[in-house]
Amino acid sequence: MRNPLTSDRSGAKFLVPFVAILFLVMLSGCGGGSAQQHLVTSGPPSITGLSPNSGGAGASVTIKGSNFGSSQGTVTFAGTEASITNWTDTSINAKVPLHAQTGNVVVTVNGTASNGVSFTVLTLSAGTIAPDYFGMQCGVGYVTGAYNCPDAQGSNDPLWPTSIAQPGLLRLWDSQTGWSWLMTGYSNGVGQYTWSQLDGYLDVIAANGPVSVNYTFGCVPSFAMPNGSSTGPMGSCGTAGGPYPPTDLGTNGSATFNQFVTDLMNHCSPNGNCVSDLITGFELWNEANVDCSGTSKAPRWCGTPTQLYQMLKPAVAIIKAKNQNALIFTPSITGGGGTWMSSYLAAEVQGGVISDRYNIHTYLNNDIPEDVVGMIGGDLAPNTTVPGWTTVPWVMGESSWDDISLPYGCNDGNTGTLFTTADCVGQMVRWDILLFANGGSTGLYWYYWNTNIGTQQPYATAYYYMMQYMVGGKFPTSGACQSSGSPSVYSCSFTEANNTKALWVWVACPNDGNYTSCAANGAPYTVPSGYVDYLDLTGNKTNVSSGQGITVTVQPILLEQ
Repeated sequence: MRNPLTSDRSGAKFLVPFVAILFLVMLSGCGGGSAQQHLVTSGPPSITGLSPNSGGAGASVTIKGSNFGSSQGTVTFAGTEASITNWTDTSINAKVPLHAQTGNVVVTVNGTASNGVSFTVLTLSAGTIAPDYFGMQCGVGYVTGAYNCPDAQGSNDPLWPTSIAQPGLLRLWDSQTGWSWLMTGYSNGVGQYTWSQLDGYLDVIAANGPVSVNYTFGCVPSFAMPNGSSTGPMGSCGTAGGPYPPTDLGTNGSATFNQFVTDLMNHCSPNGNCVSDLITGFELWNEANVDCSGTSKAPRWCGTPTQLYQMLKPAVAIIKAKNQNALIFTPSITGGGGTWMSSYLAAEVQGGVISDRYNIHTYLNNDIPEDVVGMIGGDLAPNTTVPGWTTVPWVMGESSWDDISLPYGCNDGNTGTLFTTADCVGQMVRWDILLFANGGSTGLYWYYWNTNIGTQQPYATAYYYMMQYMVGGKFPTSGACQSSGSPSVYSCSFTEANNTKALWVWVACPNDGNYTSCAANGAPYTVPSGYVDYLDLTGNKTNVSSGQGITVTVQPILLEQ
């Protein structure tokens, strides 16, 4: 049975939204008794407000009101139906549809329409923060009970996150949708496949869009590797995949891989949801630089950088022929890769550049974001200098708090101090701010997002308001963030989508002996001239005045002029 999120939402299946309450009042008297029946109805659906009342395609909007009923109806933005992530009698969370126009939001239940409330659809200008800067990895991975967009065993029906937080990008990795999971054989130019898991994702993506989707390549099916090659860990490669180059790989690519990419790009689920329509980004290989000696975590590529490029170049041509606007991400690199990426980029320069985005992976690992952002250099420097290479935008293609103890939570405490929940929430937002501001990243994709953020209320609420405040806005091109004092108070210049001048402010607590006091007490801060209020991560606005003393904490606030 398909997930309700992928079911028909035409309205025919839903209960009548009117509640009839029958009161039987027995009136007694000297001459006997009588009965009266009173029929009370709740009335038509009514919208009392939208939060926010403007946003771009994919933005999550909370619709407040009454009489929505307990069974889901429809929401339209100027006549275009929206996907819905949560529905109660008094509150609905819906996404601004793709191609929606400015106009009224209307809730319809069993054919009865509510009043219309105006919503302004924003068109993002060049250089501003887009919804797809905020990414989540989805997939059960290899952690039993992790609840990261899980599906029931054997159902091939992923569950979409239902919290108020709704990132603008979904990254398919450790989702059992990779090459070694889908392609089960290849003979005489014909591939054999098990598509069901990918079909489940295509259907749930179509039901919950608009959302950008990145498909991540990584791991080679065992039937395509040399005999006797070891297979990879369950989560990444499956029991039938590993890191060794295909036996048919040559200077002009791999026929086996080309066939897979061709069939992938042409594939549609039985419900008509197609890869070429729904997946617009392709990460060329996951952490290809991981050491293959067996002394580090499981590798995904044990060939040379040049061999990987030779395999990928014809595959990219196949992708672009089907979707000329597809974004191509370099193989991702993580720490300890030495000169791997330099060698790979040199191969692109020599053979023809195929990448549109530069892709790195860094985890916090019990360090605070303010310290880790300074480590993004050396081997992990965005767009490592290579003769002839033209700098392209970069992304933090995978990150979380802790990559040691799955499922990668903030409070695992494998090293150092156990952070408070307040600081964990603050770190989530600060990591985004610092990467977008001083780092210049065009994306941060959280691994096991739903386990840590999507299913925990303080995180989900903060993530939701972070996106509301940041989407459509922009940081200066350089020097956005400054710090001073001890403990360090950070301030980052920011311009909101409505051109309001603003300032992100917080205190950074080092992971040392002073942490507990700093996290509990915050630090004093004087409101600069011209600022009149601040927004917090629960959606509240507080009025302030120039020169006023306030206390800033580990959770950023957004001062506004």
